[in-house]
Amino acid sequence: MWLIQLAGWEANQLVFIDESAANEHSAHRKYGWAPIGITPHIYAPIKRSERWSILPVYTLDGFLV
Repeated sequence: MWLIQLAGWEANQLVFIDESAANEHSAHRKYGWAPIGITPHIYAPIKRSERWSILPVYTLDGFLV
């Protein structure tokens, strides 16, 4: 049913959004490596960090700023 409704729109009339979230730990690795027989350890602060919500909006012409 919704495909029939979309058929009336042109590509330049469509806008897409993609919600995402990030914080300062987003780039940290979950796994590590170590020599055989030695367990790898990660030493990181336990405190919770600030979290940012990112809401990019893009169209046929690119991102809206």
